[in-house]
Amino acid sequence: MKKKTLSVIFSFRNEENNLHELIERLYNSLKELSIEIEVIFINDCSNDNSLNVIEEIKNKYQSFQFQVVTTIKRIGVTEGVILGLKNTSSDAAVFLDSDLQDPPELIPELISKWKEGNLIVHTIRSRRKNEPILKKLLSTIAYKIINAFSNSLENAGDYKLIDRKIIDYIISLENDSLYLKGELSIIEAKNDKILYERDGRYSGESHYSLLKSLNPYHELLKGIYFNSHKKIITILFVVNILLTFTIPLLGFFHKSVNFFETILLFLLNIIFYILIGVLFAIKNKKTSINKTFYYHNEK
Repeated sequence: MKKKTLSVIFSFRNEENNLHELIERLYNSLKELSIEIEVIFINDCSNDNSLNVIEEIKNKYQSFQFQVVTTIKRIGVTEGVILGLKNTSSDAAVFLDSDLQDPPELIPELISKWKEGNLIVHTIRSRRKNEPILKKLLSTIAYKIINAFSNSLENAGDYKLIDRKIIDYIISLENDSLYLKGELSIIEAKNDKILYERDGRYSGESHYSLLKSLNPYHELLKGIYFNSHKKIITILFVVNILLTFTIPLLGFFHKSVNFFETILLFLLNIIFYILIGVLFAIKNKKTSINKTFYYHNEK
């Protein structure tokens, strides 16, 4: 009987200090399992020593298959995961962060749930350890906002196992800027979840900090918009209509419509249509990540 195959996808930038520990823990977690493992590194324009470290890893862990995809422009973590999904032919895939906040030791349990027939296995963070209070607070607020607008699983992060059928479905959407965790939380397929405590970074600083990176805000916008664009557009439309009629009425009761009120009404309408345009742009963004976006795909 042919062995099952599993791809483990790491989308990262500048993680030279974490990669050795990451793959050692991954190997120790999976070495007793009767399953073929492929590791896919999506190297998002790293400018450190990550690629040389990966070469050392490939020589040391020869029981693993490896793919290394290096981008020639920054694409982001989620986009990197989707690029990894496009490059795998395995029966299932696991994706997780490469900074060891998500423990590779959970993967055997994810595989066990998958072998029980689950097409998606989520991980749910019960606690965030060693995370700055401000970041924890802002993350909590952000997810509360996202969940108010959509049906996403609360505290479900970017650490999941998905079956080949789900991989094919995600690829078929042809949207490389997909709000992936939201999409996977509403697919009507057999699924399960595992609770875990999320660690702090093993080494180095986050490359997607709240103050230095647009990625968290991009994810927030995608999360709010996900599965709720009609609701948001309706709210904006109603507000715009109310303002459109309210300002002239105020002018009528005051027996005058001054220049300021006219300009304000004009600006509010412009803002309304800009917001509508932004929402549709987020919904329909297709970056078409293909071979023009990376310079080598090495197995």
